[in-house]
Amino acid sequence: MNDDSTNTSWENLANAVVLSAVRDFRTEYKKLMRNPNSKAAAGEVASLVRFFTSDYYKSLTSVDGGFLVRKLKDEVEEKINAEKRRSS
Repeated sequence: MNDDSTNTSWENLANAVVLSAVRDFRTEYKKLMRNPNSKAAAGEVASLVRFFTSDYYKSLTSVDGGFLVRKLKDEVEEKINAEKRRSS
């Protein structure tokens, strides 16, 4: 493999790891918002927040992890609120 394809492969893997964590965060945070007493969801959310603020995460992307978590929370909360408005 040449350096360009190695870099591209590394970037693809790093992006896949981050995107997987984003999907997991959305799923678990939604569960937590619907059931605030869920220890399982709370634990998963806490674990994912630790990931997004870790040195490992920083090695994968230049996107600020704290900013991303805030945006994901806002997104999930807005979707839940929209669902509530539609069902009212």
